[in-house]
Amino acid sequence: MHRSHILTKSIFGLLSFALIGGTIFLMSNQEKRDNRGPQPKTIVLAEEEETGHLREAWIDAIHKTAPGVDWRAMDEQTLLKQRKRFQNSRSSSSDTLANGKIIGDWVEKGCKVQSGRIMIADYDQISTEVYCFSAGGIFWKGDINGTSWTPMNDQQPVRDPLFLRMIDHNGSDRFLAGTRNKYFLYSDDGGVTWDTSNGLENVATWGRCHIPVLETDSLNTIYLLTLEQDTPSTASAVVLKKSIDHGENFTNVKIWRESTYESINGFFLWSHRYRDLNTRLIYKDSIFRIREDSILFTGTLPNSVSGTTLLTGGYKAPDSTFLYVYNGKKIYGSFDGGYNWEFRGNLNESPFRRTSFEISMDLEDRLFFGAVNAYRSIDKGKTWNAVSNWG
Repeated sequence: MHRSHILTKSIFGLLSFALIGGTIFLMSNQEKRDNRGPQPKTIVLAEEEETGHLREAWIDAIHKTAPGVDWRAMDEQTLLKQRKRFQNSRSSSSDTLANGKIIGDWVEKGCKVQSGRIMIADYDQISTEVYCFSAGGIFWKGDINGTSWTPMNDQQPVRDPLFLRMIDHNGSDRFLAGTRNKYFLYSDDGGVTWDTSNGLENVATWGRCHIPVLETDSLNTIYLLTLEQDTPSTASAVVLKKSIDHGENFTNVKIWRESTYESINGFFLWSHRYRDLNTRLIYKDSIFRIREDSILFTGTLPNSVSGTTLLTGGYKAPDSTFLYVYNGKKIYGSFDGGYNWEFRGNLNESPFRRTSFEISMDLEDRLFFGAVNAYRSIDKGKTWNAVSNWG
């Protein structure tokens, strides 16, 4: 065979080997990149409200009970018995093991449900203690330095916490906990045990709590938006509820029936944390003030809105309330208490939770938004910059 022909075949073989090797190398690197996992996608948890009834129907279907038997009530009774058994067991820590060979006082350490991120927090300015819920529903107590963290409710996790505040109740501390689940709860023993509020029976049967707020009036009035069955019909309704006894009982203030409300994701409540201002309500593109049991129209957004809507605000002395709305990745602002509104800018992100849109309490130009990353605006929502990276 001619030498040049042999050389050509050799070169061709080397090139083929190089191409195969390169392909394997690229595939290997791609596999390594893929093994790092995809970037997390922003999840708007509120979207589940629209289809939650389908899941509830499925859950009902797999819980077979005799006619007239409420399996949810049975579950609550079981949890109550377990809670009492746990409380009784805590009264004495002395125990005897190994046929009397080991006698001593035993203290349970750690936490059974220690998972996930911090969901919501509150701060006691007097004691400088920090209270928070983790994603597993555990209520934690610690100090401002981030040390001495103690799990308080290891035996009774609070599922999907959305709201946490500490208030004075007859001279003692009461913790209030709102959830994205079916319950509003309160605790008078430092968060060890939690009682459920009355007036949410329709929510517990079928529905969800959407968003609660706490006013700083003399009653510490609580307003709560819920999605529930519109009895006696089988349709759904968005209901505004109120509690004036620190979360023990809720009564209905206003009902929006399914034929008119379209989606609960278009509703949101906001109340100032420190000042006695009227709670604000957004419904579709309209803003209202809530004064006692009256819902008073205030203003309208400049554009029609749909989908997930978030509302936040603050106060500027001497007498000015400023408000911002997030909807459809657009930001709207009002600087006269909600009467007049203007488009401020675009934010090409979706909220991670309903608590993901906040503002400085005193500076009307400082806005904060939580998606997978955190974003900040210092020009009243006109422009936004990422201040964290998920990696």
